[in-house]
Amino acid sequence: MYNAFISSIDKGTSIRIMPINSMPAAPYLVPGAILLGDALNMRHVITGGGMTAALNDVSFLCNILKHLNLDDTSAVTKKTDYFYKYRKVNDHDGPYN
Repeated sequence: MYNAFISSIDKGTSIRIMPINSMPAAPYLVPGAILLGDALNMRHVITGGGMTAALNDVSFLCNILKHLNLDDTSAVTKKTDYFYKYRKVNDHDGPYN
């Protein structure tokens, strides 16, 4: 891969880029359901970021819910709101809390 890259630069081949835009969705507040990853914001399939976003969402959500009684609908709703407010949308925002 390295040699092909250097060869392209030496030939003066134009380097194409893929712009990545953020299109976050509005939170979908339905008791018992939480949107994660690509379902909550658009990512271009070529970047492979959707699975990373979903796994980061799961990790963040687990940390939020781990000491919560999941039968307490009011508490779960508050934590769901917190999740939607504080989850990171862009890869460049840094790690999740």
